[in-house]
Amino acid sequence: MALLRLSLDNDPEGAALAARNVLAGGGVVVFPTETVYGIGVMHGHPGALERLRRLKDREGTDAKPFQLLVDSLDMARSLGAMPPPEAERLARRFWPGPLTLIIPDAGGPVGVGIRVPDSPFVRGLCRRLGRAIVASSANPAGRPPPIGPDQADVFGEGVDLLVDGGPTAGGIPSTVAICLNGRLKIARPGGIGSADLLAAWRGQCSVTSHSLLETLRGVPPVRPVSASGDFSENSPSASEIGSGENGLRHPQD
Repeated sequence: MALLRLSLDNDPEGAALAARNVLAGGGVVVFPTETVYGIGVMHGHPGALERLRRLKDREGTDAKPFQLLVDSLDMARSLGAMPPPEAERLARRFWPGPLTLIIPDAGGPVGVGIRVPDSPFVRGLCRRLGRAIVASSANPAGRPPPIGPDQADVFGEGVDLLVDGGPTAGGIPSTVAICLNGRLKIARPGGIGSADLLAAWRGQCSVTSHSLLETLRGVPPVRPVSASGDFSENSPSASEIGSGENGLRHPQD
């Protein structure tokens, strides 16, 4: 079991403050989103990412990358993300919500996977930290993403805090949309339909829905996003097809 478990129903302010303090101290927190339970660390904290990698068995150069959860488009920009106008339209239409955008990154010729979840708790946590949360689903490889706190309590004392928000409202993963080189490609179907995405994109390009392997052909390598959007371990990710650098780019790198 996690070292500490707090209920959002019983003490939402206390749970939020504790989560903020644990993350700021380099700890690992399991928390509910509107889709599944996630596990995360504070972006940019020395050593925190390595803890998450060990827990999720994502060590080594070929390890699956992670995703960034932020509270707003402005926070995404502060991380070096450079969304083109079309991607901004998608963000303004569907954020907060189950849409992961892979958008250009100032760190190099690759993309960064970012989502603003429709979870006041997670967005508030990002604001309290003043940082993004490096996240994955709170499940070991091969298991389905958890939609309840007991399902998510599987990492034992490797997790410093589990925030119990009861069952999640969704369970359907976020849609993963690649917005690079003036094109929109759907890497993973999920909570946002392709027709709605195309309407928001205003018909400036075609939308295709294929596997991540197919959609990334001819597109620059992508980091850091799991193919599942909300991080299911059972779909191929960019790292599995030779995306190059699989670690998360920190602002100080």
